[in-house]
Amino acid sequence: GGNSWWSVNFGDPTKYGENTGLFINPYDYDYKNNIIYASHEPGQYLRCENPITSLTYNAISIPAMGTDMVASVKVSDDAATPNLVYLGTTGGKIIRVTNANTNTPTATNITDAAMPVGAFPSCINTGWDDSRNLIVSYSNYAVNSIWVRNTNGAWTSIEGNLPDMPIWSCMFFPGDDTRAIIATETGLFESSVFNGNATVWTRVNTIPFTRVYMIKYNRYTGVL
Repeated sequence: GGNSWWSVNFGDPTKYGENTGLFINPYDYDYKNNIIYASHEPGQYLRCENPITSLTYNAISIPAMGTDMVASVKVSDDAATPNLVYLGTTGGKIIRVTNANTNTPTATNITDAAMPVGAFPSCINTGWDDSRNLIVSYSNYAVNSIWVRNTNGAWTSIEGNLPDMPIWSCMFFPGDDTRAIIATETGLFESSVFNGNATVWTRVNTIPFTRVYMIKYNRYTGVL
């Protein structure tokens, strides 16, 4: 009921500056299975089980990450593939993890060769029509910073007419996997229908000209 709280230290307090997660640590919650997935040490993600009652945790090694750390996390709602998690890494990789709830998951690097190597993937989101549709944003300057992936596994840059600026959060337009809404260094933008690098983006003028770090949509209330 919010009357009691406790903290959990995932690091070793005897090691000064131990690298457990990022300063603002990315995570996502699998509400179906009551599991939190988060960034941890290089080459690992943290799996926290039963966080509401008696939190236990495991550090899961993912060789496909190399020495990267988890920079963004998305738990998929794909009913056909339960326990599917997407990870963006500090080295710019996008990793698809199946059986993420086990100690021996299967991880696949699904990054396209054209995507910005070494850039920081600030957000990963899945689609509405099919959660295998993916949208990924990067928060770097001087890169193609917004990409979509269709169910056939093909990635496309939809940078279009966007200014050169960090993108902090992204999502497909509610109920429509052919459009998107993004949170940027200068507010919110909406796209027209995706058309590769000819995609047209329009700034949402009712939002102040300021940095927006995150957007969330409640599909039950229709509120963004």
